[in-house]
Amino acid sequence: MKEKDLIIFDIDRTIYDGSIGQDFIIELVNERIISPKILASLSFELLEYELDLQNYNKTVSDALKLLANELINKDASYVKEVARRVIEYNHYKFYDYIFEIPKLYKDFDYILLSLEPDILVKEISDYLQIPNFVANSFLDKNKNLTNSNKILTNKIEMLENSNFKNRNICTAFGDSENDFGILQKARLKIVINPTPNLQKKITNSNDFIVTNSKLVYEDFKKHIINFI
Repeated sequence: MKEKDLIIFDIDRTIYDGSIGQDFIIELVNERIISPKILASLSFELLEYELDLQNYNKTVSDALKLLANELINKDASYVKEVARRVIEYNHYKFYDYIFEIPKLYKDFDYILLSLEPDILVKEISDYLQIPNFVANSFLDKNKNLTNSNKILTNKIEMLENSNFKNRNICTAFGDSENDFGILQKARLKIVINPTPNLQKKITNSNDFIVTNSKLVYEDFKKHIINFI
C-alpha cells in the first residue's frame, strides 16, 4: 500500500497566534516547577525572532537546553498537566484552518513539526486531533523527563530523524526562515505572515503562496487541487 503524502504544519505563529512554548514555560514558572531565570533566555529568543537574526537557532537551542535541565527530577505527570492547562487556557489562539483542513482532505498524513518539547506538542496534537508530530524529545523511553537528548533546531534534520523521513511532502505551512528547508521540499509551499528573512528568500520566487491567517484556508483550497 502506497504511503500517503504529508501535509506539515509549523506551530508557533503559523497555526497558533503566538509562541505556545513561551506560554508553557511561563506557566511552569508560575507553578514554581522551574525557576524564573529561564525567562531571560525567552526575552532574547522573542527579540531575535522578531528581528530574525542569524543566531536565532542558537538562542532557541540554549533556551530548550536550559528548560531540559530545569525539568530534571520533576514530576512528569504534573508537567503534562501544566501543558494541558496551557492548551485549555489558550485554545482560542489556534487558527480555524488547522481544524478544517484535516477534516476536508483525508488522503494525507498530517504532521505537526515543532522545535518545542514533545511533552507540550503531544498535548497540542491531542487537542487538534492530529496524531502525528515531530518535536524535541524531553522524555526518555520510560516516559521520564530527561536532559540527555539532543536538542535540534534544524527542522529538516528533525524530519529526517523521524519516522517520516523520505516521505513526499504535498504541502508545508510555515512563517520563518527556519521553515524554509521544509517549504522547499513541499510541492505546495504556503507562507503565513512571513518574517523578514523568509520574505527576502522568497521574494523573487513564484513557488510560494504568501497569505495570512484569515485567507490561508481559501488560498489552500484554491491551490491544492493542482497538487493532489
